[in-house]
Amino acid sequence: MDGSSLPADNSAREIQPEQAVPRILIPEERPSWMMGVAVAVSLALHGVALYQILPRSGQQGAIEQETTAISVNLTFTQTVDTLAQPEQAEQAGGGAAAGQPDPTAPEPEPDAKIAEEDTRVEAERQKLEADRAKAEADAREKAETEARERVEAEARIQAEQEARLKAEAQARLEAEAQERLRTEAELRQKEQEEAQRKAEADRRSQEEAKRKADAEAEERREAEERAREAREDERRKAEREARRKAAAKAQAQAQANSAGKSASRVSASSGQIISYASRVRAHVAQNRPRGSAGKGTVVAVFGLTESGGLRYVRIARSSGNAGLDQAVLSALRSATPFPSAPAGSSPGQREFTIPVYFR
Repeated sequence: MDGSSLPADNSAREIQPEQAVPRILIPEERPSWMMGVAVAVSLALHGVALYQILPRSGQQGAIEQETTAISVNLTFTQTVDTLAQPEQAEQAGGGAAAGQPDPTAPEPEPDAKIAEEDTRVEAERQKLEADRAKAEADAREKAETEARERVEAEARIQAEQEARLKAEAQARLEAEAQERLRTEAELRQKEQEEAQRKAEADRRSQEEAKRKADAEAEERREAEERAREAREDERRKAEREARRKAAAKAQAQAQANSAGKSASRVSASSGQIISYASRVRAHVAQNRPRGSAGKGTVVAVFGLTESGGLRYVRIARSSGNAGLDQAVLSALRSATPFPSAPAGSSPGQREFTIPVYFR
């Protein structure tokens, strides 16, 4: 088939490519070499279109797919028309050489279908451009919203992390402060317990030393008391012996002097003198000093009249404590009257030496 067999209206037929491949309009009844070139260009353009379309998805991908299909159809149509121009020019030249040109012939009018197709394609292209611009604006707005939300979320997460870190740091500080206070309290408690143990040990040591000292002092006191009692026993024995001898001597003297005295005069017997001395000692014991402070022994000597009056009193041996000595003298003076002496008693029989013990 040559170029003269091409239809004048340059009509085209539609072909349906594979899934996801744009529609392409192929002019009918073109020369074979022209169709080969057009097919090669179409395959190249379809490859580019597929490469651009495959990674896309969603509304944006659909818009780009339609736009690419329209561009491929326009490019294919232009390529075929460009290839057909030399042939049409050759046909026009041949006609002129044959002497058959018609200079007055009007130029052929453009094909109405091609104009309609161009108008439709341009409208679709503008619509796709508008849709793509709207999709891009929506995508940008969505991306900006997502970016803003992502920034806000990141800022919120950052703030929460900082607040958590701050709270953890504050909690650590408080825990460390509490641990420090607890350690200090335990240390003070240990120090107090140690001081109490030491004070208790010192107290026990002092009590033990005091107990030992008191025991030793008690032993010394008891030894001194035993020695004093022994001395007192010896003294009492000596006094009794002296009184016995004095009574015997007085009795002998009284018997010797009885002839020179009147018959009414009677001397006291030794039994009466001993009984009298016992009553006097009992009377002194009943009137001994009470509540005197201090320890010691006071030995007092005093003489009595026959009626029980106090003739004299003095300290024969001091205790070393003036208060105790004075207390004994005051007690003996306050004890009058003493028991009456038996008739015929001598002044010597009415003299007494009495120890007073303060413990």
